[in-house]
Amino acid sequence: MSLPWGMVAEARVTFTIDKNGKIVDFEIHDPKPPPYVTALLKRSHLMLERGRFALQADQTEAGKQTYRIRVKLERRKPTEDSFAEPYHVMDRGFVAPTADKPGHAMFTFASGRHVDLTVSVDEDNGVDG
Repeated sequence: MSLPWGMVAEARVTFTIDKNGKIVDFEIHDPKPPPYVTALLKRSHLMLERGRFALQADQTEAGKQTYRIRVKLERRKPTEDSFAEPYHVMDRGFVAPTADKPGHAMFTFASGRHVDLTVSVDEDNGVDG
């Protein structure tokens, strides 16, 4: 599949957390993102549902939180490793969000394709109980 370079998709996702901090539901809002972003979100949800979360540091009640996820693709120099296949992940990282900055997850394939995901609380639809 060939994808465009630059900003390729944006999605809004709402997680519902129960009183024990477990994710009990997640919803991808319209307009629906492209299928490859939807698949990424569903895989991420499967990994996250095993954890425990709080909507805010001092909140122990059940509730919902909506996030905005932006996906950006960049072309970087391919690896010089002759044993690497183009789809091998050669570098990855994560920057946790702070009170005033969104979180980032990033990874780079041997082909040079670099994926950067930015996750922030959706200001239009934040926490509700």
